[in-house]
Amino acid sequence: MAEDVELEHLADVSNGFVGADLQALVKEAAMFSLREYLIKHEENSEFENNIAELNILHMRHFEQAKEKINLRKGVKNHVDAYV
Repeated sequence: MAEDVELEHLADVSNGFVGADLQALVKEAAMFSLREYLIKHEENSEFENNIAELNILHMRHFEQAKEKINLRKGVKNHVDAYV
């Protein structure tokens, strides 16, 4: 993880998450990092030279992932309310 990742903040905003939610958060953050990396280097044919960048998750990736998970959970809760 990058130095800008605030674990205490992540713990606060993920209050109430179960293990599967936390797993989804990390996986989504990794996917946002991967998409960012691919877009940044799509013109560059030498991906291997920049592969170290791919292993870094920044706080922005976790924030994007949290938003996506909240949207999914909101839709699920909305559907459950009508069942």
